[in-house]
Amino acid sequence: MSGVVRGVAESFVPEKTYPWGGGEYIVCAAPTHDYLPRDERLMKPPHRPVHWPYRRHPRLLNFSIDTVLYMYYSVLVIVIQYSTAEVFVELFINNHASKPIYEQISDQIKALIINGELKPGDAIPSIRSMAKSLHISVLTVQKAYDSLQTDGFIETTAGKGCFVSAQNQDFYLEEQQKKIEEHFSEAIEIARCSGIKLDKLTRLLTLLYEED
Repeated sequence: MSGVVRGVAESFVPEKTYPWGGGEYIVCAAPTHDYLPRDERLMKPPHRPVHWPYRRHPRLLNFSIDTVLYMYYSVLVIVIQYSTAEVFVELFINNHASKPIYEQISDQIKALIINGELKPGDAIPSIRSMAKSLHISVLTVQKAYDSLQTDGFIETTAGKGCFVSAQNQDFYLEEQQKKIEEHFSEAIEIARCSGIKLDKLTRLLTLLYEED
């Protein structure tokens, strides 16, 4: 598995735990004399293989430096971050629908978030990846993602990607309630103009709601 070197950390205190950013990581270590000129290496203790323990943990990196190893070497710790796995998102785009494609994308992702298929912290496909899989313009996907971010459904982290926001369900329910109220207002106006009473309108609503 390939990784991306996120940074080099030096001068750590032995046996201390260090947090490091977000994502999922693996830690590798080696004596720094491996990286020194040949004549300087000879001044160091003989090289011996170092089997460096590591821990992988989502969102948090914990590691410690062996005290004995620290006494003999300046330890170079290389932190490698593996790309957070993107959740597979299956969307259906209708090129003949009246609804714009970017709205189709944003609405379907919202639905996946609300029904729990996409959970807070999940990485969604990158803009380029989504555009390629749907065979559409990156600008269209960008517009959909901008809409999702404005509505509080996703968060964008520079250099890492787009992730499902933790604060989205209340906003979504409020948004849907507003839409329902708009449709109800229109239906009530039509009912009043047509002389349809409230009890009949209520029965009709109940019938439609309970219909499979």
